Amino acid sequence: MRRLASFLAAVLCFLALASCQPKQSASLHVSPALESLVPADTVVVLGFNLSALRDTAIYQKLITRVPLPPLEEFAKQTGLDPRKDLSEFLVCSNGKTTLLLARGKFRVADLEVRFKSHGVTPENYKGHALFGDQPAVVTFIDDSTAALGTIAAIHSLIDQLSAGRGLPPELRDLLRTLPAGDQVYAALTGGVENLNLPLPRGTAFAQWQEALAIALARIRGFAPEALVVSLGVDTFAGDPISFFKLASEDFTAYGKLLGALRLPTLFVFEGGYAVAEVGVNAVNVLTGFEGG
Repeated sequence: MRRLASFLAAVLCFLALASCQPKQSASLHVSPALESLVPADTVVVLGFNLSALRDTAIYQKLITRVPLPPLEEFAKQTGLDPRKDLSEFLVCSNGKTTLLLARGKFRVADLEVRFKSHGVTPENYKGHALFGDQPAVVTFIDDSTAALGTIAAIHSLIDQLSAGRGLPPELRDLLRTLPAGDQVYAALTGGVENLNLPLPRGTAFAQWQEALAIALARIRGFAPEALVVSLGVDTFAGDPISFFKLASEDFTAYGKLLGALRLPTLFVFEGGYAVAEVGVNAVNVLTGFEGG
């Protein structure tokens, strides 16, 4: 399962890099096959439309220029190439438990043989093979649908296959308000209440950090299982669209504060337009996080 975890991390980071594209009108479409599997207590969903991403210029540029050894190794070992075989991800969470759902071309019989050849022995649960062990297992609902989560979460999903589940109405309605062209999207209900912390133009790191401390305190009080950070570094003083005054070293301190939460964390890169410094600032956040 280490290979699977590395693969998922690489896929999510790669998709985040490729997702900054212009939006279109009309409403978002979520695969009915995935939507029907969403647990009833879900309060947040995070989706990746890989089919739409593949049509973007930045995806084509990244796919030819950025080396992704974990993806290459995973494709070699399993025969599943996420760049070609996956079409959609949907991550669902109730704030404590997380379930990842995926659509694609899985060739289940071949995948199961390859897993077994690498010593991954499946557990059989109600006719479904579960590959891996704690903290995560993967199962294939059919040749086009897969799910990854804890053993308890996957058992619950299988138990309710015949009963049907589906997005809670409030979440479903929120998703329907999003543009159809969104390659990466998210919606939240319940859980932590919305917390808006507006700051004036010219804000320097000291004041920005005070606002961050309020947000981190709210997160600690909620005690989530994991954290998703929408990482925008366009608060940099030299960014052409920024009205804030953060220096490059401030992003290291920012990462340390996030790391102090001691939570499994996914960084989704969102913005930063100072071309010479955007990489430095993003890496500073990650460096601070790792050492926080």
